Amino acid sequence: MPYPQDSHLKDEEVRRMVVSACFANIALAAGGEWQPVRLEEKIDGREYILQSGKYRRMAYGRVPRDSTAKELRQRLGPKCRIRQWRDWPFWKLLMMRPLTHQDIENALLSVSHGLKGLIWVDLPQRQHLHDTRYPRYEPTREDIDEIATYKTKHGLCALVALAREARDQGILGIYIKCAQSSLEIFPQVVTQDPHLYICWKRLAKRLTQVIWQPKVTFSIEPRLIEKSLKTLPQQIRSLANEARERGIPLPPEDVVTRHNRNR
Repeated sequence: MPYPQDSHLKDEEVRRMVVSACFANIALAAGGEWQPVRLEEKIDGREYILQSGKYRRMAYGRVPRDSTAKELRQRLGPKCRIRQWRDWPFWKLLMMRPLTHQDIENALLSVSHGLKGLIWVDLPQRQHLHDTRYPRYEPTREDIDEIATYKTKHGLCALVALAREARDQGILGIYIKCAQSSLEIFPQVVTQDPHLYICWKRLAKRLTQVIWQPKVTFSIEPRLIEKSLKTLPQQIRSLANEARERGIPLPPEDVVTRHNRNR
């Protein structure tokens, strides 16, 4: 499957996260079945000896094609949204290379309606948002605090986009504030969403590389970020246990281990 040169799918680590999120979407749409063999039995009606191994290949890194996404949506219904997860603009924010204005804008266009009112400028009525407006890349600290109350994938996407843009523009105070806020909400975000929990270790590693380890001296905030990173696994374990008790269908830990393994 050919990808454009600037595609997030050209980045090996990002591609594995994308595939893991797509696999989680299939598993959830299939009623919470996380084993590739049983998925093929349940969705395609194939016994083990006759299986093609397509879900196993997807579990280990194969990006689903449009035809696969269409077929599975027909079989599993509207809950199967593989293309939305595969093409989510957030993934491009995780690339190690410099981002374009369009990359940032696309990410900010993808966030939820309420968040757009905090990010976009010149909006006399926040209920009526138009995608032709320009995102505000210099939010106040109060704006960032309000964005961070959205402990969802949309809040994380907004904070990471704003952090990367602020850093590129040399606005270090806003960059560090956005980076720190994204780290603070990360445990809640991933433990509420199986699509991100399945690859949370890989995701945390890449976020550490791209925004969570600012090389800024003479500031206490970078040291606070380092302290938070050390306690991150413990926070996530605790919140994941609580999430499961509340009925959130997080993938089993052996599945998480498999999807975060270097191979």
